[in-house]
Amino acid sequence: MVTKAKAKKILKHGSVHGKSLSKKQRGFFGARASRK
Repeated sequence: MVTKAKAKKILKHGSVHGKSLSKKQRGFFGARASRK
């Protein structure tokens, strides 16, 4: 599972493995980053 900190880092960078995030991926990482 992706940690809250890692999700924030991915969203800030905007890509994973050199590929841009899709809308669904941004939604997933956004949910993970905002989770308490």
